Amino acid sequence: MGACCSARRSLPERAGAAHHRRSPVLLCIEVGDVDALYAGALAAGAAGEMPVEEMFRGERYAVVRDPFGRRWAISTAREPLTPEDIARRSPPSV
Repeated sequence: MGACCSARRSLPERAGAAHHRRSPVLLCIEVGDVDALYAGALAAGAAGEMPVEEMFRGERYAVVRDPFGRRWAISTAREPLTPEDIARRSPPSV
């Protein structure tokens, strides 16, 4: 299991009350069962931003926003992939 944290810059055109309740941080956690955690997060009041999906990079992945405005990326590793495997599987838009 693992964790990461990333931040995006705040855009002036998104200024306003709703924007100020949102964090520019994306907290990432790797868990044993992303589907169960996603369902539990929604039941506890989080908003689903991206439903659980199988990703080309070998994991199941979802994003939720908790009631305090923090975004959480949750994932479960499904298979170990090399950078070459990921490049081969990547969609053209990536």
